[in-house]
Amino acid sequence: MDPHDPIKEKSTIAEVFDRNDFTEPEIEGLSCAISVYVKVFSRPPFSENWTIEQGGDSLAFLTDNEIENFNPDDETHLYRAIKYMLMNPDKVSTEQQGEEEILEIETPTGEFSSIRTIYPFTSILHAYSREAKDPNSMVLIGYYDTNEKQHIIDITEQSPTDFAKPKSVTRVRHMESQIGDKIIEEIGYYLPEGGEEEIRLLLKETPTAYLGEIATITEGGFMFESIKRAAKKFAPLPDQFVMFTKEGSATIRTAEEEDRLLALFSKVLYLGKELTLQRKQYLDDNGKNVFVNIYQVKNDQLQN
Repeated sequence: MDPHDPIKEKSTIAEVFDRNDFTEPEIEGLSCAISVYVKVFSRPPFSENWTIEQGGDSLAFLTDNEIENFNPDDETHLYRAIKYMLMNPDKVSTEQQGEEEILEIETPTGEFSSIRTIYPFTSILHAYSREAKDPNSMVLIGYYDTNEKQHIIDITEQSPTDFAKPKSVTRVRHMESQIGDKIIEEIGYYLPEGGEEEIRLLLKETPTAYLGEIATITEGGFMFESIKRAAKKFAPLPDQFVMFTKEGSATIRTAEEEDRLLALFSKVLYLGKELTLQRKQYLDDNGKNVFVNIYQVKNDQLQN
């Protein structure tokens, strides 16, 4: 996701999100997805926290008792805040400050609160709302209902019911053309100088699946459930599959896990076709390793 495009220096989120395109249940699914993303990426190694700049007490209506302070580290509070913003996009103005973004939220009582986001919220919203409306992409969410039962659904196909608490999200973006530009749009924020050109040279101009995130607030087998769901929806995937991860995240940790994942992708997502893996490693601005994995079907097994 590109933190600079398509956001202007000062605007409202209505410029990147059309409320009329989504029903309220669809907004609930989208809010779940984004709240998990924000919660998980606020942790190390990403540390893209939301912080209250001013007026946090006016957001008490998003908590359980309207006396409790709004806490951007609480996933339920986050979900309610995001749902409120998506239901009322004209009441949320944004201002870019470098690579950070300030959200100014007008509450139902006419008060204002400001939240600072390290990674621009509008970039996240743009990506997730685009995928949610694309039947060729997938946004898989896990959530708890009011009876604490867990559900996993693809919000490109259905909306949550009896939603209570967000749990996990996977985003898979389908790309047909301009592959280099779209991959850099997704990961360029984390690449050092020279990294973009190197990644472009490794990519083929062929239909591509990009695994945006596998993020979960609670432990469990969500990654493998995501792969199973993707296999059911897409298999075989396009001949190129790109995944990004960062040092310290749970997606990939060791070379052995890399090998197992390659074998799993080959068997489940590509119906036994052999894959090649090109893995590039870079240091981001904070000195953390970032990894870009490019999986490609071997030339002699390409789809017709």
